[in-house]
Amino acid sequence: MRQARIFLAVLAVALVGAVVLMAGPAPVKAASPPNGGPIDALQAQVAALQSAAAGHLRTPFIHKFQGQLSAGMHTASASLDLPANKHLVIETFSASVQLPSFQKVADVSLEIQFGSDPTCGDGGCPIQAEFHLPVFLQGAIPPGGYDIFNGWQATRLYAESGTHLAVNVSRTSLEGEGNFLVSVSGYLIPRTVPNLSP
Repeated sequence: MRQARIFLAVLAVALVGAVVLMAGPAPVKAASPPNGGPIDALQAQVAALQSAAAGHLRTPFIHKFQGQLSAGMHTASASLDLPANKHLVIETFSASVQLPSFQKVADVSLEIQFGSDPTCGDGGCPIQAEFHLPVFLQGAIPPGGYDIFNGWQATRLYAESGTHLAVNVSRTSLEGEGNFLVSVSGYLIPRTVPNLSP
């Protein structure tokens, strides 16, 4: 009789152990990070990016630079001042140039100011980067004798708020008159929103 009781006790202990093994260890709850920690900062950054992706922080932008190459002029320019509270992301850059027959476009460039050199005189001198656009002969306009050159480029360029853009168009001759139309398009984003990747 005593041996039967011992057997039943051992069997009960074995069954309890099997149940515990099948259930697995109790889950451990992770400690919550303190407020203001790096995880909170990351979550705030992600929220800002998600807001930007929604589109309401982006303002569509397009601007047309127009100018004329008068007789005796080799190069003509046009410029635009950007708003003080918006950064500009440029996604397309295009140009159309009309010149007297047999003349050629020497260069079409977009200048973007991205800072100033404090060592250059009082107030410093602007630092600019140039981006050049290839253009190709598309055809002629008779009987006035004009050739048309066009070019287009998808791109990703950045211009800081409060700076300016400028376009320069040059040709291979000083004779006759020509004109140009250069367009840039993209979107504006507030300068106060951090880390807004396009």
